[in-house]
Amino acid sequence: MPVPYNTISVSAEKNLSKVLYNSPDCCPPKGFSVGALFNYDVAGDANLSLTQLEISVAHTSWLGGGFTLTPGLMIGGGQRSFDPVNLFFDNQFNGKEFEPNSGEENFEDETKFLFDISGGLNLHYQTCQSRTSFDIGTGIFHLNRPKANFYNDWEIRLPSRLSIYGLGIIQLTGKVDLLINALGQFQGPYTEVLLGGGGRFYLKPGSRPGRTAIDVGLGYRLEDAVILNAGLNYKMWQFGLSYDINTSGFERATNGNGGLEFSLGYIIHKPLPAKVCPIQY
Repeated sequence: MPVPYNTISVSAEKNLSKVLYNSPDCCPPKGFSVGALFNYDVAGDANLSLTQLEISVAHTSWLGGGFTLTPGLMIGGGQRSFDPVNLFFDNQFNGKEFEPNSGEENFEDETKFLFDISGGLNLHYQTCQSRTSFDIGTGIFHLNRPKANFYNDWEIRLPSRLSIYGLGIIQLTGKVDLLINALGQFQGPYTEVLLGGGGRFYLKPGSRPGRTAIDVGLGYRLEDAVILNAGLNYKMWQFGLSYDINTSGFERATNGNGGLEFSLGYIIHKPLPAKVCPIQY
């Protein structure tokens, strides 16, 4: 019976930037933001797990014409561990039968701690007359290529991972937006490309906190899976649900079952104390 993959992620961000009231471009932001990310992942017969905590800081600069540029840095650490009790190795077979108490692999560590550094850059476009917005960006993870293997071999290190993405919201009518997204990730010999699209339908248009909208979409991870997703934006709450239907040879391990993901977010809203900026959300 396949062992399930379980992942939990919790994140929080705080915008410390100031609003430029004296700008003719609808009060754009400028300044710092900070965040924190916690990940826990466990999978397989050996309960291979990763526990990770990352702290991030970013700075937004107003370029004019609806554009902002935000570089960011993320620093943190993690722990990888596994339990070899339920693992089997080829040298436990003597040619005729299985001998569970002989020939097990000797691992130097079953727990490994690592320090990690990542960085990224985002370019955002939006004007105050429309909900239409675009984001393009890139991130490089594991810049320091930390040692993450369970042997004391410093030649085996975690490769850096390059991520390139694009997101778009295109306002079609007063109650309908087109959603598009693309993601490419590259780490050593491995590549992931994800393309997606969908729609956002406003039951109650307007700016937060009074907005209510439903998202529906479809994505495809090349040579791997079809992704169905849906979401609800209600006031300051964001609910999301997605289901991966595996289309690659890996379906032999999943027995045709997809991966279910659920997300929940809340935006802590603090009204501007002075002039109100007519920016759409």
